[in-house]
Amino acid sequence: MNKLIKTKCAFCKKTIYRNKNTIKQNKISFCIKGGRCQHSYHSKKRDIKGYNILENIRNPNFYYLIGLICTDGNIIYPNKETKANRYSCHINLNKNDDYIIKEIIKRFGGGCFYHKTDNTIRWSLTNKNFVKYLINKVNLTHNKSETLNIKKYFNNLSEKNKRNFIRGVIDGDGCITSYKRKWGALDNRFSICSGSHFFINLLYDFFKNKFKCNKISYEDNKHNNSYSVSYYGKNILNPLNYIYKDLKINKNLIYMKRKYNLFKTLKNIYYTKEKGK
Repeated sequence: MNKLIKTKCAFCKKTIYRNKNTIKQNKISFCIKGGRCQHSYHSKKRDIKGYNILENIRNPNFYYLIGLICTDGNIIYPNKETKANRYSCHINLNKNDDYIIKEIIKRFGGGCFYHKTDNTIRWSLTNKNFVKYLINKVNLTHNKSETLNIKKYFNNLSEKNKRNFIRGVIDGDGCITSYKRKWGALDNRFSICSGSHFFINLLYDFFKNKFKCNKISYEDNKHNNSYSVSYYGKNILNPLNYIYKDLKINKNLIYMKRKYNLFKTLKNIYYTKEKGK
């Protein structure tokens, strides 16, 4: 009869007993053969960054990611509505913005695949602890579109992380537009849209108290459950200068280039006009 030797589970460090020959053959030992510990161990080895994503809570890009999940993302977890048996989160973006997904994978792990039918790219991460963080700390739900209410989480963020979070929100559901009217005048607008009036009210109060601009507007479209907060004309510079100010200092921040470049173009136009006066 082979002697059992005292050892530890390679993943959870629980004390276990294994066959002497198994130890000699350098086989990895788990407390549940073929079970959860073995699966978790190999998942961790495959995607160590995704497994340890919650260790990034001091990383400014972590809050950018949360903002992006709150707008262009969704989470899946066991509940009566979906009858899911897993914990995962996803972000869908246009294929032209795939560099953002690649930057997220580089820093936080996960994987991606392209949808050829709708020309989008999806980031996916299966991590029970991270999804529970999104549920319990951020207050996200599976069907968040109309119920997104993260006031407590947002108010507890530092000033810098609020900017990082809102930058993620802008890249998800924000819009910076510029076009010329028939008489040649520029019509510029910065807005954030959402199906949740809780979320838009939070952003509206934040922007209004921060910049005290008279031309900020809150739009409530009850016909399709769409709400938005907007700035117009030159007034778009105040909030966007605030949100993008850290990009000059930290070159490692993630951001959507096309929106940031349009902001810089409009900023140059307005500043050039002021100098010409």
